[in-house]
Amino acid sequence: MAAGYNVVRCVAIGCLMMPLITWGTSYVEGALVADATALLTSLRTIAGAIGSAVFVGIMSLVEERSASVYGTAAGMHGLNVTFGCMAAGTVILLLIAGVGVRTGQEIYKTDF
Repeated sequence: MAAGYNVVRCVAIGCLMMPLITWGTSYVEGALVADATALLTSLRTIAGAIGSAVFVGIMSLVEERSASVYGTAAGMHGLNVTFGCMAAGTVILLLIAGVGVRTGQEIYKTDF
């Protein structure tokens, strides 16, 4: 079941990346688009590595702390808590996007 949820999550992230990169670079001057794309790709890779480390840390910590209560199912409990943390992060980011992004306004555009 968890693998199925993870597949759906990964497909959704994959489908979002190209439009997000396009949207992010649309506010950049034409001569700097290649640099902006490289920066966004690098930041995405770094954020993915940090996120993976944080979520594996959460999973391991919850598993370790709940072993006395859940026994052999402590690993699954840690995984469930980790997916819950991912869902909470998603909700927070959606709220930020809903409040922070205004259609038709170039609120982040700067002139270089």
